[in-house]
Amino acid sequence: MEQVYVAGKRQKGNPSFSTLSRPANLPNYQRQDWSDPTRKHACLGNGVIGLRLGGIPFRDAQVLVNGYIGRDAATGLESQTFAPFPLQADIVIHTDTVCRLSERPELIHIHKQSLDVAFGELTTSFTFGPEGHHVHVEVVTFCSQVIPTACCQEIRLKVDRPLMVELEAIMDPTALPGQCLERFRFQSKMDTVLLWESRGSMTTVGAGFFTEVAGLDEYVSRQNNWGNELDQCLCTHQLKITPGHNVSLRQYGVLTPSTKQDEPHIATIHMLHHIKDVGFDRMQYENRKAWLELWEGRPVIEVSCVSNVGTLQEYADSAFYYVHSSIHRSSPLSIAPFGLWGIDAANAYSGHVFTSDCEYYTYPAVLLTNPGAARAILDYRTRQIDMYHRNALAAGQDGLLIPNQTCLLGSNISRMDAVGCLGASAFKNHFVADAFLQYANAHGDEDFLREKAWPILKGTADWMVSRVTLTERGYKVHNLYINEQYGDTQNEPPVSRAFQRMLLAASDMAEKLGKRPRPQWRNIAQNMVILTDPEDLRRETSWYEPTYKAFTRATNREDLIKEMQGLSGVPISAIRPIKAALDMGHRDLTAQWWPDEVASKYIPQWFGMWREWSTKWSSGGRAYPFQQDCFVTFAGHLLKQLLIQFPQLNINSPDPMSWPSKPVTLPHGWAAIHVQRIWIQDRPAKITAEHGRHADIQWLD
Repeated sequence: MEQVYVAGKRQKGNPSFSTLSRPANLPNYQRQDWSDPTRKHACLGNGVIGLRLGGIPFRDAQVLVNGYIGRDAATGLESQTFAPFPLQADIVIHTDTVCRLSERPELIHIHKQSLDVAFGELTTSFTFGPEGHHVHVEVVTFCSQVIPTACCQEIRLKVDRPLMVELEAIMDPTALPGQCLERFRFQSKMDTVLLWESRGSMTTVGAGFFTEVAGLDEYVSRQNNWGNELDQCLCTHQLKITPGHNVSLRQYGVLTPSTKQDEPHIATIHMLHHIKDVGFDRMQYENRKAWLELWEGRPVIEVSCVSNVGTLQEYADSAFYYVHSSIHRSSPLSIAPFGLWGIDAANAYSGHVFTSDCEYYTYPAVLLTNPGAARAILDYRTRQIDMYHRNALAAGQDGLLIPNQTCLLGSNISRMDAVGCLGASAFKNHFVADAFLQYANAHGDEDFLREKAWPILKGTADWMVSRVTLTERGYKVHNLYINEQYGDTQNEPPVSRAFQRMLLAASDMAEKLGKRPRPQWRNIAQNMVILTDPEDLRRETSWYEPTYKAFTRATNREDLIKEMQGLSGVPISAIRPIKAALDMGHRDLTAQWWPDEVASKYIPQWFGMWREWSTKWSSGGRAYPFQQDCFVTFAGHLLKQLLIQFPQLNINSPDPMSWPSKPVTLPHGWAAIHVQRIWIQDRPAKITAEHGRHADIQWLD
C-alpha cells in the first residue's frame, strides 16, 4: 500500500547533546581489518539485545536476545538462537538503471567504522552508487540502555547531484530457525510486528520496527502488505534528494522475549508506539546519559613509572564496556560466557549460564558499579530454585544442586559426555551462595536476606551435608567433580575450606534470622579434614597433578614462575597469577605479565574485544589452538581484580568500612586505582586504593 507523508514538526524539548561530557581517554575503536567487510567485528548490546554487525551494519548482522531460547539442532539442548533483525535495510538508487546496494557490493567503498564505547554507539561511513551517482552514507547504531528491548539506527544520506533514492526497512527472518506465529501491520503507523517462535517451541520473541524519514517535507512510502509476502516485512520510502540537504531514515527496533512478557508481540507493539513518541534524538540522548552514569564506576589506574599506562587503562575500559553491554537489570537469563555475541553456538557454550563464569568471575564486576544488573543475576537463580531442588533429589542428594551449566529451565544442560554427569561441577554451588551473601552485605536488607539469600544458603548447606563422609580423621568431601569440562576429581583443601565456610555461614545466618540451624552444619564445619601435609596431598588428591586448576598451588617465586608458564595459553587461568603474584609480593612479575600474556593473546585488534584463546587446553572435542572472540568472562575477571581483589575488599559484613582487609599491593609502577562512584546500600561512594595502604571508601552524599 502506498501513502504520501508530509513531515510534521519536530518534538518540543529535544535534548542538547552539549550537556553530556565524554569521559577522558575512553577508547573510540577504529576497525582496521577490511579483508572481509562482511565479518561481524562490532558488538553492541545492553544486556537484553546483542548485535554483531559487519562493515555495512544494516546488512551484515546477527541478533541474540537474552531470554530467547530454542532447541539446538545438534544436541537437542536449550541454546541461544538467533532472532529477527529489526534494523535491516537496503538502499536503491534510480538512474537509467536500478542499483541496489544488496546486489552490488562492488560499488560500496567503506571509509571508516568506529565503536565509541563511551556511548555504546557504532558509526559507519561509506559511499555507494555507480559513477557520477554516488550517495554518501553515515550510519549510527545503538542498543538502548534506558529501554533495554529497543535498538535504534539512523541512516544519513548526502548526494552530489539530485537523485531518486529508495530506503527500504526490512525484517526478514525466513532464514532463521523457528516459525512465525502472528504478523501485524499497522498502515497508519507504518509499524510491523512478528511473533516468532524458536525451534522446539521453547520461547517466542516479539520483533517489530517503526521507521520515519527526517530532512524531507514530503516523501512516498509503501509496505508489502498485499498478502503474498510470507514472513518478510518491508517498508519502502521513496526520496527525492538534492545536494545540500541532509536526509535520514530513522529506524526503531524492539525485541521482547517471552521470558519477560507472556504476550511479547503485544508488548512490542506498545513499546514501538512509546519510542515513536520519544523520538530518535531523545532515545540517543538518554542512552548516552545512561552510559555516562555507568562509566562513573570505571576503575581508573594511576601509575608512577609505567610508560604504557594508556594501554593498561584501555584494557580496563574495554572490559568495562563488554561486561556492561552484556548484563542489565532487565536481563531475564543472567549472563553467558560470550554475552550476547557468540557466533558459533557449539564453541560459545550455546549461551548457557555457568556458575563459575557468571557468579565467580563476572558478577563481582557489577556488584558495586551496577547493582541492578547484579540483582538480575541473582533473580535468575531464585526463579529456578525449585528445579535445583529437583536436581538434588534426582541425584539422591539433599538441598539444592545447581549445575555448572543452566539455561531457561534450571536443569543440568552440561555436555552429554561430561564427566560426573548430574553431580558434575556441583562443587560450585557455593559460588552462587557467596553471590547472595555479598549482595546482602552490599545492598540488601533483612527482607532480601530472609526471602532470597536464606533459601539459597540453606539449600547449599543441606546439599553439602549429603556430600561428606565421616572418617577416622573427620569429615571428607567425596566423589566431587570441580568441573565437568576437565574431569578433575577433587578432594582438595580449597574444596574442604569452601564447605567449611558455607556451613558456618548458614549457621550464622539462621541464628541472625531467628531460625534454628541444623546441628550437622556447625559440627561438620568444625570437624572438616583440610589436608596440609604434602604426602597426604599427593596420596589423596590431584593437587600435584599437572592439570588445569581453579586455584594457585605455588608457595615461592620459583614455583610461581613455573605455574605462570604452565597457565600461559589456558583460557581464564592466564589472568590468575596476577593476583597470586601480588599476594606473594612479586610486583614485578605482575607488571610483566599484563603486556606479555594478557594483552598479546587475549585482546585482538578489532574493537578491543576480549577473546578466549588457548594453546594448551582441550575440551569437548574442540581442537586447539583455539580462538573465540568476545569472551565476556575474561573481561569480568579483569574487572573483578581491579574493583574487588586488588583493593583487598572482603565484602563479608554490612559495614563497608570493614571491607578493606589488608594493605593494597599493586603491580610495579602502579600508584593507585580510583573508582569515582560505586553504590553501597543505595548510597553513592568512591574508592581509592593506593599501593601500600588500606583502600579508602568515602561516602559521596
